[in-house]
Amino acid sequence: MKYLVTVAAVIALALTVSAAEVTQFSDTFTGADGTSVAPGANWDYLNIGVEWNDWAPHPRPDAADLNIISNNQLFMYVGPCTNDPAVYNKVQASITPLSGGTPVWLTLTNGMVEGSFDLREVNQNAGHQWNLGQECKLAFSLGSEYLDPNHTNMYVLKLTMRSVGGSGSNYSNVFIRTMISTTNSAGEPLLQGRDAYGTNLAYPIIPTTIRMTLDANAVCKLFVGGALVDQSTGLWPIATCYPYIWHGMFNGSGGVTSDGNTFIDNFDVKWTPEPGLLAFLLLAVPAVLRFRK
Repeated sequence: MKYLVTVAAVIALALTVSAAEVTQFSDTFTGADGTSVAPGANWDYLNIGVEWNDWAPHPRPDAADLNIISNNQLFMYVGPCTNDPAVYNKVQASITPLSGGTPVWLTLTNGMVEGSFDLREVNQNAGHQWNLGQECKLAFSLGSEYLDPNHTNMYVLKLTMRSVGGSGSNYSNVFIRTMISTTNSAGEPLLQGRDAYGTNLAYPIIPTTIRMTLDANAVCKLFVGGALVDQSTGLWPIATCYPYIWHGMFNGSGGVTSDGNTFIDNFDVKWTPEPGLLAFLLLAVPAVLRFRK
């Protein structure tokens, strides 16, 4: 009897792991148009504020941000914005997935975490500073809020929405890349961009799945439309992983106010166990059989 129970337990555990992906959080953003997603039951919202010329965040009492359902997608807008860089450089907010009212987090002592979403549509006018319109970032962080530019240790999937109506190779596209943010011994932020390894999506956007993975050895990978675009090794492993989305808009210049929005869908955060664990469990069954004989 003990033998049968042991075999059954090993098989059950092996089958559980064989499912591989365990969905920790998922949102397909279905519902009536105009329904608030963040703040809401499944997402928290934080008005991070504005950045002035000192590149430090300040309160933004005039926030008109929207994170709402539109055509069964998430419509994201952050504003209002200006065309005067002396007023501020950008406006910014973040939204955090919730579970039971608290931020979603995953333990990454083994295996791999991944976050993915479908980029459905991007709208950006000609208003921009430094060839920047909007930015949208998916972060895997040690903390549950993305405060830019006060970066904490994190891995970032970054989308830079460049202005429609410009000219040249650096305009009218969405530039996708990964970034690694850490701190030095003095506690100062160090941001390591991966510009050379990104990829561009031209307007109009064809719906595209974007995915970032991070394993326990601090190997970070970026996939766009199923293709591996970038792979980098971080400076540090991250044991507790908080996923969330940061959204910002840069002010315009030359008399043109920056304006735009972003649509995403099918947001998922998953944990996948190490392949070696499944192999070990599957091998354990015949081992138990031989031991019994």
